[in-house]
Amino acid sequence: MFAVIFVMKRLSLILFHVAAANFVLAQSNTADQTPKPAKDQPDVGLKVGLTAPVAGPLGFSGLPYNPTPTDSLQYLYMRKLQKKEDEINLEYARRIKTVQNDVRLTPKQKRKTVRSLKHQRDKDMDQMISRFNKEMV
Repeated sequence: MFAVIFVMKRLSLILFHVAAANFVLAQSNTADQTPKPAKDQPDVGLKVGLTAPVAGPLGFSGLPYNPTPTDSLQYLYMRKLQKKEDEINLEYARRIKTVQNDVRLTPKQKRKTVRSLKHQRDKDMDQMISRFNKEMV
């Protein structure tokens, strides 16, 4: 029993040393490589959300960004519009897939039906957008 434990300890120690040596070798190989220059891309930043609070001598001073009510309403309408657009796109995508997978139709009939579904989808989208634009005014 004692011999088995002794051998297991030795094997685990050898395994640990081999892993440590590989780790050190991997570290030294990356140091020899020359760094590659970064791509020339402009730095683009976008500020979203709250403004940063200012810490004055007496502690916190500064208020978070407070949108005007018209901004909030416009955001809600745009979110609602996007949701409706997604619903229409998903519905017509489902219909188009059904037509494309229908084995009873000839390829010509499939193309004609898909074309008409896409045309109907565009009409529905235009009607929905015009309704939303009338609601915004």
